[in-house]
Formats: sequence, C-alpha cells, structure tokens
Amino acid sequence: MKSPFWELWKNEFKNGRYGLFIALSVFIAWDVFLYTRLSSWNQDMVFGLSFVPIVFLPIYALISGFSSFRQEWSEKRIPLLLSLPVRGTLLTGVKLLSIFIDILIFTTAMMMGVSILALHILPFAVPWKIWFQIDLIISLVMFLMSIISQFAFLAGRMVHRFQWLVSLWVFLLSLWGLARFASLMTGLIHWLPAITIQGWQGETVNVFPQLIRIESAPIVSLVIGFLILYFIESWFLEKCIEK
Repeated sequence: MKSPFWELWKNEFKNGRYGLFIALSVFIAWDVFLYTRLSSWNQDMVFGLSFVPIVFLPIYALISGFSSFRQEWSEKRIPLLLSLPVRGTLLTGVKLLSIFIDILIFTTAMMMGVSILALHILPFAVPWKIWFQIDLIISLVMFLMSIISQFAFLAGRMVHRFQWLVSLWVFLLSLWGLARFASLMTGLIHWLPAITIQGWQGETVNVFPQLIRIESAPIVSLVIGFLILYFIESWFLEKCIEK
C-alpha cells in the first residue's frame, strides 16, 4: 500500500510541473540574453540585471501559499482529501514542501546564472559557498512568506462572508504577531548560545573566509512562531473539511 504522503506528493508534482518548467525556461532565457550583452552593455548593469528574477520570488511565494488549496476549494474537492485518510498537518505539509522545493529550484537557477556572469564581470572569484548561502537564505525567507500566505487563506475559509478581506487582515496581523512573538520569545531564551558560521569578507581582488557569530535566540523564536502557525492552519483545514 502506497503511503498517503507519496500519493499527495505525486499529485502536487503533476499539478505544478508545467508552471515550474515555464518559469525555469524564462529564467534561463533571461540569463542567456544577459550573457550575450556582456560585450555591448555596461558590465555592472548586466550584473545588476541578473538579480531581476529575485523580484518575482516574493510574488510567487505569496501567490503559491494563498492558492495552494484554492483549486480544491473551487472544484469542491476538499472533502475528498480525507479519503486517504490523513491529518491536516500532512496535507498542509505536503503543499508547503512542494512550494519550498519550487522556490529552491528557482533561486538555485537564478544564482547559477548570477555566478556564471560574475566569472566574467567581477575582478575576483566568488566561492561557491557564498552563492549557496545566499541561495538558501533567500529560499527560506520566501518559504516563510508562503507559510503566512497559506495560513491567511485557510483562516479566511473559516468564515462564510468577506473571506478575502479576512484573509488580508489575518496576513497583516500574522506579520505583526510574529514580530511581537519573536521579540518576546527572544527575551525569554536569550541565554541560548550564539551560532558561529563561516562568512566572507570581500576585497578588491579577492574574497576571504571570516567567522560570523549569529545570535540563535531570534532564529529559534521565529522557528517556534512559524511552527505555531503551521499547526494552527492545519487545524483550520481539518475544521473546514469537517463542515
């Protein structure tokens, strides 16, 4: 017997593969176009334009989170999701995992294009670890935005009228609430040890590794806050399905 997770995952992949292919094709075409402009355009401008796709990532994250269950609602297939049967945490988790993988693929494609152009523009070689760190940070930030967006959508489905307005207010209040929660929680767990990671310091002709200390309390506080949102939205989904 196939696992419910695998069945849900295959369905998500089938629904999103064409959009993923189109987006990747656009990203690659943009980088190829910029590569052909290296000899005729200002190289600093070309390098700056290589980051243009990042502008669309927040839009994608917000839309993906908000529309992750919209098709099921519009086609009235929400009750069928319990036919496996599965818990709300699995349903929301599979959707969010699919969004995160798409975002990671997008950001990786973008950073690969940027890094290739950087080899021809920058006066020094940027270590691949820098690109990887930037890629991961951007992906995680966009993923967290999609969690808030999905949470706002499911909160709106809990009411029968003004669902879009409720979702908008919940989204804005979630941003404020997470900031307040993280601030208060950080004060309670400020005793957590700092994290030391390898950073980088750039000079005119080279880049050198440099150790950076990051306070772990704010990070842990945000993780806890987003986990709370995740479990609440999973509960919202179960309640909506039961209606």
